[in-house]
Amino acid sequence: MKETAGDWIFGYGSLIWKPDFDYTPCGYKVCVLRHYARRFWQGSWSARGTSEKPGRVATITEEKDSEVWGAALRVCPEYRREVSSYLAKRETGYDLVKCEVTTPKGEVIEAEVYIARKENEQFMGPARTPLIAAEEILQSSGRNGRCLDYLVNLVASLRLLVPKPHVACDNHLLQLESAVRWRLYNLTLHYETLLSAPHSQQRRRRRRRPKVSGSDSDSMALELAKHSWPVLDCHKEANQDLEHFVAASNSIPLVQLALA
Repeated sequence: MKETAGDWIFGYGSLIWKPDFDYTPCGYKVCVLRHYARRFWQGSWSARGTSEKPGRVATITEEKDSEVWGAALRVCPEYRREVSSYLAKRETGYDLVKCEVTTPKGEVIEAEVYIARKENEQFMGPARTPLIAAEEILQSSGRNGRCLDYLVNLVASLRLLVPKPHVACDNHLLQLESAVRWRLYNLTLHYETLLSAPHSQQRRRRRRRPKVSGSDSDSMALELAKHSWPVLDCHKEANQDLEHFVAASNSIPLVQLALA
């Protein structure tokens, strides 16, 4: 028997780990939405970025033979109107669409899902390379925190909830994770060079130093440690421009990559 669409919301981004609304007991189910793909193509001008430096957050796009894993949450009937109003404000730029999602046991649930399309003004579309997208993510922050936290929480949640083979098929997400790791690794090498160089050389290189304070880098390291962001084990699917990252990153703890 199918559940009513208005009872369930399917989340594939921050709704997985931070719904911020009441759902019923046993009303949280890991599900898959078929023939869609998760993409970091939506811009965030307030929650995870600003209009000057928008963050990149997830949307989904129709793609045959692809699938998006996430969570279906059943809204408490007495709070349905409040939840609908809250999500309409939270998911700015997204359209509400009905869909069917399936649990690992084969149960089909009619749900509603928020999709950001290219017609909304905050839509960014694909970046030219994963490394450019990673740079945009690392530089953006909004009222809900850093865009990096959004990515870390999403990857950690999926690895915790979703069967491993299915996570490994989310190539876009894993390539983006690799790109962020590679950028952090390069920042670490840059800071190590600055710290080991004579004072005169540090002065000459000061203009090229990234604008990251010590407190920011410390909090980044602690946040990454808290979420135990695992080392990517699906490098075969990474782009050629990230292949050289594999040998370097596997031997370096991720917390060390975030230290300045």
